[in-house]
Amino acid sequence: MKIVNKVIKFKTRFPYNLIKELYPKHTEYTHKPRMLKFKDGENTIIIFKSLKGRIMGPSNELNLKFPIENVELSTMTITHEFNFFIDLENTNFIYLPELFAAGYQRFPEYCNIFHNGKLIILGVKSIDRANQLIDIIYNQISNSIII
Repeated sequence: MKIVNKVIKFKTRFPYNLIKELYPKHTEYTHKPRMLKFKDGENTIIIFKSLKGRIMGPSNELNLKFPIENVELSTMTITHEFNFFIDLENTNFIYLPELFAAGYQRFPEYCNIFHNGKLIILGVKSIDRANQLIDIIYNQISNSIII
């Protein structure tokens, strides 16, 4: 299992205009919602005029030039590889090969599984839940394994 993206919510009390000065390579959106967007290593940071923000990306390394508080994980995207091929037509997944190469199912998290055993879980909120979904999916596809 690998975490390929996280969305983390936060707030700051640092003034919006000073954040603009700290990150000269920022992009500012002046229409609603008004916000700044800039990179911090592998992550993309957005901060709204209300001083609420999001950190989006795979990295745990943050080198922000201002303090943040009320940090909370919102969602993650996880990938996993089963070491076998799958006959998607004989699974519980919705599989429409003329529209998309993967089968999908909603748990309420979205899960896409490809015939080569690669799994993508979108919108999961914890590692425990991701492991639980991997187990559920394995049990669902175990009768559709191609040797």
